Amino acid sequence: GQASTFRVDDINGYFAVSTKATGPAKLSISESLRDGLFYQLVPNNFVGAFADANFLGVIVLSTAVAVALVKLEKNMPDEVMWTRILTIQIIEELVHVFMMIIDWIIFVTPFAVTSLIAGAIGEQKDLAEVFTQLAWLVAATVVGLVAQFLIVYCGLYLGFIRSNPFKYYAQLIPAYATAFGGASSAAAIPQSLACIKKTGQVPDGVASFVIPLGATINMDGSCIYIVCGAAWMAYQNGIVPTAGDYVSLVFSATFGSIAAAPVPSASLVLMLSAYSAAFGLTEGTPEGFAYILAIDWLVDRLRTVFNVTGDHTITAIVGNMVVKKEANRAKSLKDEDLATDLELQGDADGADESIA
Repeated sequence: GQASTFRVDDINGYFAVSTKATGPAKLSISESLRDGLFYQLVPNNFVGAFADANFLGVIVLSTAVAVALVKLEKNMPDEVMWTRILTIQIIEELVHVFMMIIDWIIFVTPFAVTSLIAGAIGEQKDLAEVFTQLAWLVAATVVGLVAQFLIVYCGLYLGFIRSNPFKYYAQLIPAYATAFGGASSAAAIPQSLACIKKTGQVPDGVASFVIPLGATINMDGSCIYIVCGAAWMAYQNGIVPTAGDYVSLVFSATFGSIAAAPVPSASLVLMLSAYSAAFGLTEGTPEGFAYILAIDWLVDRLRTVFNVTGDHTITAIVGNMVVKKEANRAKSLKDEDLATDLELQGDADGADESIA
């Protein structure tokens, strides 16, 4: 076939342009980081960050406001008459309101997802190509998850505990089965606690604290999938991500996964937020998102298993550190007691000699 040529006039100045060259120039890594990350973290207008769906800018603003409110609550100014921060109460009320709205959205989600998938399939002329691309997305996600397990989890276990990690993980298979079946880190907490207790490596107090905490904030598998899914949707929309885009995705996915709820498919919304932060989506959903919804039932289970594995790894490391610390403390106390006994024995011997 013949090649086609298209012309795009950037009327609104949307596309970033290098300051070191004219015409269709390529951005350097520093320019990509500046435009794709730093300007996202600290936008010119924080109110506009909400309107433009700038996820990183919203996180920076909310963190600053939260820190200021906590400091203000602990150190009330002397010249004020109020005894409680009204802003905190308003935010708490809004959280409950939005959670109620989310419950309504979840109720109609099956119908909405079915409509999205049906519409996306109806628009495609080559379904085989679409399924091939989805297979590549799943493969990339699995490779990332396995690499995280072998390099990070096993590496940390070997580095801190100095023993075979696979023997430890083999004892936790029932917890992984629960995580895979329920697609929820929270649902796997009871089984995780039971399995870790059977290993005998972690004190019960440590496990009871670290496992629920990890189920809330440790979402390594979700973070990996957010980056893979957002990059995949970018290619589906004709966007070739730059180095700055990938850095922005990593930051968005990292912060977003910390805030992800330990329930099924919680990272899909965060994937859209990460995509918006990196590629500038302001309304609607990007092309290809419907297919991600279609395969999420499987990928969600896989990433949940690795989320739980990360919780188990950190629990083992913290438990090992606590056991060693307690052992050293007991040894130190024993040495002190022994030294005291020897000192008392020496004094007694000296007194006997004096009497003699």
